[in-house]
Amino acid sequence: MKTKRFTASWRRLFLTMAAISVLFAAMMLVANGGLFTAAFTAHEKGVLRRCAERAGAVDVSDRDAAAETLQSLEEGDNVRFNLYEDGVLIYSSISQSRTRPGFSGFDLLVRGEEERQTESLGEDGAGGRYQRLTDSAGMTYLAYARSFGARTVEVILPERIIEAGAGFATRFTLVSMTIALLVVLIVNVWLALRFTRPIAEMNDVARQMTRLDFSRKAAVKGKDELAELAGSLNALSDSLDAALRELKEKNARLENEIEDRRRLDEMRTGFVANVSHELKTPLAILQGYAEALEEDGVVDDPAKRAHYCRVIREETGRMHALVLRLLALSRYERGAAVTPEPFDLTACAVNVVDRLSPRLEEKEVALTLDLPERLAAEGDPVMLEQAVENYLSNAVSHVPPGGGIRLYTEPYGQGERLCVYNAGSHVPPEDLENVWQSFYRADRSHNRAEGRFGLGLSIVRAIMIAHRADFGVFNTEDGVVFWLEVPHLR
Repeated sequence: MKTKRFTASWRRLFLTMAAISVLFAAMMLVANGGLFTAAFTAHEKGVLRRCAERAGAVDVSDRDAAAETLQSLEEGDNVRFNLYEDGVLIYSSISQSRTRPGFSGFDLLVRGEEERQTESLGEDGAGGRYQRLTDSAGMTYLAYARSFGARTVEVILPERIIEAGAGFATRFTLVSMTIALLVVLIVNVWLALRFTRPIAEMNDVARQMTRLDFSRKAAVKGKDELAELAGSLNALSDSLDAALRELKEKNARLENEIEDRRRLDEMRTGFVANVSHELKTPLAILQGYAEALEEDGVVDDPAKRAHYCRVIREETGRMHALVLRLLALSRYERGAAVTPEPFDLTACAVNVVDRLSPRLEEKEVALTLDLPERLAAEGDPVMLEQAVENYLSNAVSHVPPGGGIRLYTEPYGQGERLCVYNAGSHVPPEDLENVWQSFYRADRSHNRAEGRFGLGLSIVRAIMIAHRADFGVFNTEDGVVFWLEVPHLR
């Protein structure tokens, strides 16, 4: 998501800074209207006073040198002079035609004394006085008169010069302030963006964090407080992301544990029911035969006594075998200690085949051994031989009479796996994962003659888990293959 360039905070900051800039410029312009004129007037009063002092010190005995000095002052400062000695006009840059004793040069500015207008502007504290003079044409002048002993100096400056200077300064200030205001406004735009964009970006990141999306980070560079805040926000985002992932993982594990516990409870309930079922029939047979021995008086009949004893012995042997398998399964599932050692798995398989030969001959099953001369393995030889025996016993139980069983190896990952194939019907796809459960039988039959309890594959599963080795089952075109990984030390 792209951060907006002109946000609400940017507009507020820009408008505030712009208002302050405009207000400052307006105040400067308003103040300039009167201040420049007053400042120019004060400055020119100082010029008049300085010119009067220099003119008062001129040596008039050398008229040419005095005239040159006074003309230089006139040209440099745009002023005019009247000089009097003992009341007699000895120099005037205004008019040289009318000079007489006792006649003030100020009167030369007007046509007749009755038309002159004067306005006193005060004294300077050094004996000089300022006046504003207006002639018949309406032109005004700023005048300064001061006596230096017998000499009196009058300095005159047209006020239009002051007004022109003040007007130029005002116009220059107006243009300068306008340009400066535009520059300030542009700088305000940049400054507002400079300060608000990082805040807006961090706000967007924070909004995404509220939606538990921690993928975006605030890209604020620099070493100021905003950059530090962005770094802290990014660190908080990473911490929350890690904490959330960890929480999700823990929740997933907890859900799995709850599901495992639920399945375990179901398996425990089914296990108890299956054990009860398996024990119910032999116990009922034992009870019936015991009652028959007691009530029917068969003790004196050797044939009946032998039959009853054989049945009792078979049923007790069956219960004994069931109890032993249950104990073995319980021991393996509790995590029986595995003492690994190198051994020959081929030799173990041959031993198992020898023990199952009577059953193979009884069903006329052809067993093919396609094993290497030596199959090196590392594990508990007793437990793994039990696993191979359970696989072969399961194959013998399911292979049809006259069918075939094949025991072979094939590559698996970086090692090998031992496979037991038996011809016959397939395991239904929905049962491929269930065959490893205790008391589970895919054929749904309880063939007591074969002594099957549905525990053999459960024991294989527990043994292979104890060895941290893989195992499985799959259907082939004409049968089923059960396999286990040949274990090695890891």
